[in-house]
Amino acid sequence: MIKTTYVFISLSSILIFITGSATEQSFTFTGVLLSFLFIAFLLALNILFVISEYSIINVSPPQLEEMMNEGNTTAKVILDVIKSPTKLDDYIATSQVGITLVAVGLGMYGEPTIAGYVEYITEVLLNIHLDPTVLHTMSYIIALTLLTYVHIVVGEILPKSISLFDAMRSTMIVARPMYFIQIIFRLPVVFLNTVSIMTLNLFGLTPPEGHERLHSPEEIEEIVTESAQGGLLDEKERELISNIFDFSDRQVYQILRPRRKLEAISIDTSLDKVFTFVADSYYSRFPVYEEDLDHIIGILHSKDLVKQAIKNNDSFELKDLLRPAPVVPEHYPVKKLLTALKQERIHMAIVIDEYGGTAGVVTLEDLVEEILGEVRDEFDVEQEPILKLEPGKLEVSGNFLLDNLEEFVYIGEEDDLPDVETVGGLIVTELGRPPAQGDTVIFDNRITFTVLSVDGLAVARARVEYDEDESDTDEDE
Repeated sequence: MIKTTYVFISLSSILIFITGSATEQSFTFTGVLLSFLFIAFLLALNILFVISEYSIINVSPPQLEEMMNEGNTTAKVILDVIKSPTKLDDYIATSQVGITLVAVGLGMYGEPTIAGYVEYITEVLLNIHLDPTVLHTMSYIIALTLLTYVHIVVGEILPKSISLFDAMRSTMIVARPMYFIQIIFRLPVVFLNTVSIMTLNLFGLTPPEGHERLHSPEEIEEIVTESAQGGLLDEKERELISNIFDFSDRQVYQILRPRRKLEAISIDTSLDKVFTFVADSYYSRFPVYEEDLDHIIGILHSKDLVKQAIKNNDSFELKDLLRPAPVVPEHYPVKKLLTALKQERIHMAIVIDEYGGTAGVVTLEDLVEEILGEVRDEFDVEQEPILKLEPGKLEVSGNFLLDNLEEFVYIGEEDDLPDVETVGGLIVTELGRPPAQGDTVIFDNRITFTVLSVDGLAVARARVEYDEDESDTDEDE
């Protein structure tokens, strides 16, 4: 916009300079005062138009709605403009037309006026007599330089900064004046918008519909991170919002309870042993299988078992208590699974691998924890999945996802990593054998993994050590 306005200023100045037809001026105190007041008035108009253009596109609609509900009529006017693409186009076009007309006014009146005063000061007050052409040229250069500086700093940069710093207050201040200016400029704005659309169509371009301020998930996450760094969100709020976006990218295999950790019951188990098994477990739902875990036929809920015990019914069959066991592939999106479980009012699903074998189970609680973080009740005894011991040192569970570890330390590009998902998987892959307590792996000469405990052939807990300063640098790059 600055470039556009100064094209008009320069054209006007050249015409006046060539013709030599500067406006006749009065060098009385009143004449000088009125001249500078008029120039100041033009600059004030420019400030108004610049603020209106930049603040309207940065104002918050929810905040306006809240103010409107409190009875603020100005907020209602602004909200009406923002919600209508046509009105918003007209509003911005009015600001741009205003800026252009002010630039023309400054070029046609301001420059010759200031140039005339420079000539007067040079010849009369300073008693310096120069060649008329030289004096005329020098006066216009000084006038153009001075006016350009004032216009850019006072008329453009300053109001733009004000409108971006406090868009809401700026919009509220200029809304009423702009309402009346829009009425005055209505016909020129409609004409110019029509011509602009026709020009775009000529080049095969389609003008955008409205001014929707849409953000990609990555942009929203960046906004959330910056808000947290600025103190507007605490760490728990930032983590919750980030988890919501990560949830959409997760697949079932990343959150399931693996096969080796299943507490399952054989259909041939005696009822006494079933009661004992359920009573000793922390869980309330149990997969029931025939022959082996690859043939799960249903899910037993401890509540159903308790009901039978209360009835003193010893003749029931275990299979009579089983609930359906829905099956999902391990690469099924978790957001779709959450929707399905809610609709069917089911809390557990069996996860199968690509060969049809049981990979594990996933519960509604697992899905909720992906968003809210670990949800523990009075029976949960597992350790936190991650503990920050000190700067550059973490303690994590073996099934802690590498994607989540990336929030603390840069692991590397996905193509350069082994085909594993968890910290335990990375350690076992690097070791090339089953892990043992005390095993140490140095990954990429930057990150040290130490096995703290094992569970059978898997890593249960591990310590992660890294240079925190180096990690921050890598993430910034």
